[in-house]
Amino acid sequence: MRLLQYKSPQYGYVFLENFFKYFSISIDINQNQNDVIFDREKFTGGEQKNGRIDGYIYQKENFALIIENKINHANPTRDQIKTYIEDIINPEKETFFDPKNVWVIYLTVDGSDKPQFSDVDYMIKKKICSEKSTINRYEEIQGDRYFAINYQDDILPWLKDEIQPIVMQRDQTLNTGLLQYIDYLEGMFGKRQQDIDLLRKS
Repeated sequence: MRLLQYKSPQYGYVFLENFFKYFSISIDINQNQNDVIFDREKFTGGEQKNGRIDGYIYQKENFALIIENKINHANPTRDQIKTYIEDIINPEKETFFDPKNVWVIYLTVDGSDKPQFSDVDYMIKKKICSEKSTINRYEEIQGDRYFAINYQDDILPWLKDEIQPIVMQRDQTLNTGLLQYIDYLEGMFGKRQQDIDLLRKS
C-alpha cells in the first residue's frame, strides 16, 4: 500500500498505474480529479465496525478498489467481501460508489486460498464476477472486476521485473527497502539464488 501510494509531482501515481497495467485492471486514474485515497484496515459495518478492509484504494466519483490480503492463510469468514462492498455502495455514506465502479483483489500467498461461496455469489450479482464462476468456483473465479493475485506468482515478479528497475534509478532509500522485501518474499518461497545454488550442490 505504501509503495502504491507514492505520487510523483511530475508523473502522478506511477507505481499504482503500473500495478493496474501489469495486472490488466481497467482502472483509469483521473489526474485532474480528487487525490487517490489509500486506507489500510478500514472499518466497515457502520457504528458496530464489524469488519476491516485490509486495503482500500479509491478516487471519489471514479473507482473503489478493495484488497483482501490473505498473506497468513487467514480463514475467510462468511459474507466478508459482501460486507465490505455493501459498506462502500451504501448511499448513506458520504463517499459511496456505484457497484459498477467497485473492483476486488483477493490477494493470497500462492493462489490456494479462495473466497467463500456466498461472497462469490454476491459478486456475481453485482457483476464483479462473471456467471462462469458458478461452474467450478474453487478452481477459477472469473470477472472483469475481480482479480485473484498471489505473492508467489504475481507480486514477486511484478516487484522484480517492473518496480525495482524504476525505483533503482529514482530513490536509493526506497530501493534498499524494496530489495529487502523482495529478498523476504524469495526466502518465503525458496527462490533466493544462494538457496537454490546450495540445493544444487547438495
